[in-house]
Amino acid sequence: MILCVAWLLLSLVIGFLGKNRSVEFSGAFSLSLILSPLVGLVLVLLSPEVYDKASLALASGERLLRKKKIDKAISAFHVSLRARPYSIAAHYGLARAYSLNNMPEKALYHLNRACENGYFNLHRLQHSPDLHNLRSYEGFKSFEPNRFMLGYFLSDSKNSQLPIAS
Repeated sequence: MILCVAWLLLSLVIGFLGKNRSVEFSGAFSLSLILSPLVGLVLVLLSPEVYDKASLALASGERLLRKKKIDKAISAFHVSLRARPYSIAAHYGLARAYSLNNMPEKALYHLNRACENGYFNLHRLQHSPDLHNLRSYEGFKSFEPNRFMLGYFLSDSKNSQLPIAS
């Protein structure tokens, strides 16, 4: 009786290990239950991981940006942001793409969002070739000395508004 309960519990654990893999929970659980938990574990570990939509879209955006397919990269980064609105990498990718597309307001908006969410690679902000167009934009000149945050200089300016980006 104890062996049956242990077999079932181990099969459930193997099933949960397989939920983010191509074998999925049901396959991993069934194989573990029918064959053995050890065989199920081996099959789970050998099956490839399945990535979520946000990660796939982010990787696609980066790949498209490297190929200079900027409009498609922007679309991919937006797909990633719909799934994970606080994604630092997606906001930073959009900032780079909008900068390359010579859309500094949108680039600055997404760069600010990336910094608000925890992006802190100052060397890359100051030297990335993708952000060259943005660095020559007047708004960036106020953004940089204020620790890369829009709120500092926008709160002092009466007519300034945070640019709305899509």
